[in-house]
Amino acid sequence: MDVAGTNALTGAADALFVHSGLWGAYLGQYPPTDGSLSQAVATTVGQQYLVSFWLTSVAYQGSTTPNDFAARWNGSTIYALTNAPAFGWTNLQFVVPATATSTTLAFNFENVPAAFGLDDVRVETAPAPVLQSVTLTGGTIALTWSGIANLSYQVQSASNLINPNWTNVPPAIIAPGNLVSASEPVGNASQQFYRVVLLPAH
Repeated sequence: MDVAGTNALTGAADALFVHSGLWGAYLGQYPPTDGSLSQAVATTVGQQYLVSFWLTSVAYQGSTTPNDFAARWNGSTIYALTNAPAFGWTNLQFVVPATATSTTLAFNFENVPAAFGLDDVRVETAPAPVLQSVTLTGGTIALTWSGIANLSYQVQSASNLINPNWTNVPPAIIAPGNLVSASEPVGNASQQFYRVVLLPAH
């Protein structure tokens, strides 16, 4: 529900449930079954999407449990927590595929003594990584590309581009920020091609 009025959670200011702007979602008591929020999103089959939202857990008189929260994309759980302690606003991001022209993003929740805050929910086309630099030094190639913090990327290589057989260059890398780097020995290959792919959430 929209945050409005006075003290939706006794002893906690309504502003605690707003990450930015004037409105947020207060997700509180909903026994004996979970409450839910959902929205159908227009999607393109085969396209990857970036789902992003901000979540906080606010205590009531020092208590937060029992509680549960889950985010679901097309019926599959992409994030879940149970009996979470109090925590400040946290940005959660997930790369998810679309298999239909309409996909439902849903949030399920229950928080008996206290409440979660949910805000700034976004669904957008996942940006592809873009190579920023490639250097070859002493038989080792170093790649740097644009990324999104906390998302996973995989470097792949192939010996030709006519019928490429892309091979993962392990390990997958979790981006520490908006630039990601990896290096790999090139060996004795006469030619080698590289690409970087954004991995979907598991």
